[in-house]
Amino acid sequence: MVRAVPDRTGLRVVNLVHSQELEWAQVVRVSFGGGSPWVVLELSDTEELAVMGIQRADGAFGRAEAARLAALVEHHSR
Repeated sequence: MVRAVPDRTGLRVVNLVHSQELEWAQVVRVSFGGGSPWVVLELSDTEELAVMGIQRADGAFGRAEAARLAALVEHHSR
């Protein structure tokens, strides 16, 4: 099951065939625009990572989860 699991130290992103553990410092920005079907993370190494567990198709719930993830990134980047 695709998902994003935050904890005190970082974020675990589980997509269809790939999982990745990230420290909060690695996540520079959360993007949910530009027509992408899901959230995209901009990483400190200039790479991008899709978060398929937060999808535009989920409407208001997807937008709320994207905002929650962005708030977590902001909180942990201080």
